[in-house]
Amino acid sequence: MGWHTDPRIEAMWARTHRSETPQEIALPAGCGYWAVQLVAGANISNLERELPALLERLSLEGVYRHTIYGEWPRDELSHAIRSLGVTHVNRVSESTRDGAYYAMPATGGAVPREADVIVEWLDYLVNEDPDYTDMTAKLLRREADERHVFVMSGSATPFGVDERLRRFDEAIPIRRPQLPEGITHVWVAAQFSANELLAMWSERGWVRAQFPTEH
Repeated sequence: MGWHTDPRIEAMWARTHRSETPQEIALPAGCGYWAVQLVAGANISNLERELPALLERLSLEGVYRHTIYGEWPRDELSHAIRSLGVTHVNRVSESTRDGAYYAMPATGGAVPREADVIVEWLDYLVNEDPDYTDMTAKLLRREADERHVFVMSGSATPFGVDERLRRFDEAIPIRRPQLPEGITHVWVAAQFSANELLAMWSERGWVRAQFPTEH
């Protein structure tokens, strides 16, 4: 069983949940309310400590929106923003309380039309991703008539794959996954999904299944 997570983002969430006001940072009076976008690996402690002075500076200079594109821009202000692991700041209101809301790294893109994109992702995980190949190798060392692998999406899952996982009510994969010999079943699911469906592959093909109901 495994969640497809990005350790950098998981560490950010862990640090965020230790805060008294998760994802919220108080700002000096007069700064207004800001939205802040972070990159994977941003240091939340540094952000909480240094962001208030940075956004106060932006407010005083009349800069209410700034975006970082990789190494550009290269001016001193952009470097200060980039050094905090921030890609975008935007003052969304000047009349509400003073504060900033920071968002974790965002993903986006087009939703693939075919559910077999899930199989391509699964093939990579069980054959190339070190975390999953190690897990599968341990499973194969056990004597058993059946060996089941369960994979749930997470912070490292591509946007298109995660969206198709959430849409099992529309379509499930068709193509056979390339599993190591000895793995008899594989289950895949979205970490957050309203339809409570997952898909299971065995030698009989792909089928939909319902998450077990707790009693």
